[in-house]
Amino acid sequence: ITARDPLPDRTGRNVHPAPKKPTRRSTQEVETERKAKLKAIEDQIQAMQEAKRRLAEVNTLEDIHNNAMDEGNPQCLSVAIRKRGHQDAEIVDSDGEEAFDFREVDAMSTSESESESEGTENKKKGKAVKGAVRKEIQDMVERQHAEGDGRREKKKPRTTTLNDLPILNTSPRKYDNSGLRKAPKTKTQEIHDPFESGGLDDDDIVSVRPNFPPNLKAPGRPTRTYAFYGKPETSGIKRDHSQKNAVGFSSIINDERKSTTRQPKNTDRSVAAAVPVPSATGISNNNEAIINQILNDTRWRRVFLPTLAHAFYISREPFVDWLRGSPTFLVTVQHIFDLSFPNVYLALSQNNKITIRACSQMKSRKSSIGSNALEIVHKFFRKKPFAGNPEKIREYVLWALRPGGPAYYSEPTPQDCKAKPNQSGYIAPSGFLQSEFVLAMAKGYLPSAKNSVFNPALGKKHPPKGLYALILVVIERALCAYKNGAYIAPDKFDHDHSWKPLRDFFPAIDRVKEERWATLLGNQSGGSDTDLDDDARVDESMISAYRAEMMLVGSSPVKG
Repeated sequence: ITARDPLPDRTGRNVHPAPKKPTRRSTQEVETERKAKLKAIEDQIQAMQEAKRRLAEVNTLEDIHNNAMDEGNPQCLSVAIRKRGHQDAEIVDSDGEEAFDFREVDAMSTSESESESEGTENKKKGKAVKGAVRKEIQDMVERQHAEGDGRREKKKPRTTTLNDLPILNTSPRKYDNSGLRKAPKTKTQEIHDPFESGGLDDDDIVSVRPNFPPNLKAPGRPTRTYAFYGKPETSGIKRDHSQKNAVGFSSIINDERKSTTRQPKNTDRSVAAAVPVPSATGISNNNEAIINQILNDTRWRRVFLPTLAHAFYISREPFVDWLRGSPTFLVTVQHIFDLSFPNVYLALSQNNKITIRACSQMKSRKSSIGSNALEIVHKFFRKKPFAGNPEKIREYVLWALRPGGPAYYSEPTPQDCKAKPNQSGYIAPSGFLQSEFVLAMAKGYLPSAKNSVFNPALGKKHPPKGLYALILVVIERALCAYKNGAYIAPDKFDHDHSWKPLRDFFPAIDRVKEERWATLLGNQSGGSDTDLDDDARVDESMISAYRAEMMLVGSSPVKG
């Protein structure tokens, strides 16, 4: 075979690539790596020392518990001997035979382990001696016992013999947690000897009961007893004896513990069984007849509806808490029904006609409040000088919705007053909640709660703050409908569009004094409030960011 030149390399291929040069590290990188390794080794050593220390503490606690235990327990004998460091144990056979010495066995096992460990050490010098960690832990335990707290003397090791052991046919003590702790002490049942503790004497057979003083009632309010009759208070309501939830009439009989009852006329069970079964809504035909009589009763119109209006006027959540599915609404209507018809016992539900009718009444009232405010503002702008003058209407709306404007005050800040409340020359408004619009709205709705049976009644100490907050919201809503000089349909009067204005108005209404409420609830005639310094400043918190989006405070033009 003749030698020949190697074949040429392929295109784009290196047959013998040059080896890559190793990346050289700087001195700082090498030093950093070395320190990191040393730090890891030190952390492992510290962790090992901490583990040894904890194990030594555990052994120390076990020694303390074992010292408190009875040394005569055979279950703890080997543990006690091992914990004492294999001290001499003198064990003598009861038959006089040669005693078996545990020391020799321990010494022999120890010497064998030492010889094995020496051989291993000769073979592998880098490996730790067998049992070195255990010996180190034992030394730490002994040091902890030696240090102590200065108040406990170190007990001398005690040798144990067979004479010290208890009888083996006795049951051992009970232990919990694998024999590390004693079982908790249980209270032994006491046995009373009737001859020692006493009992009946022979003379007790012929004895008589002693005379005790009469049990006199403590003085106080007399007890009233109520009797329930089968006929109601009004002649239009009848009782159905087959229903548990029936109509009853209560009256006070006397102030003593007496009760009288009247049996219903028809007590035949066969007749009662013929009553129709309640429908799916939980209301039978007879109950529907009773409910219809309640809805047509005069107390519904004269007492129930005014009380319902009273509860609505003082509510701070006129939308959320007055829905038929709201638990608060059902509780409120039930309470009002119990106050309005104290002689009728009926548990209402969401599908009950009374609840549905009450919800419909409140829905109509809220709608009426919103529409009446629009009508009042519409009539106001049909008068001179606003009739047919959009520019005048626009200027008045800007002024009315300013802080201290005529939408909220009977004597507002003048329209040409440009000074801010904290500047000189500012004219403070007066007559909060006594503007022409607020008085017209309140005059139409306050009388509807006149016959309410709620306690406390509406007055200067318990004013209808919820009603006045709603009035301010609807007036502001109606005026904003004319912010461009012509009427534009406003947003829907509901919770989504009204909760923020309500939240802004309530703090201002809460600061109104009782004298102002007395004037508002007395005649709604308006007037000055020069003696009410605090009320003159309530306008600072009324115009919120919601209103700033619709108009600018002052004489600036309307946005948009």
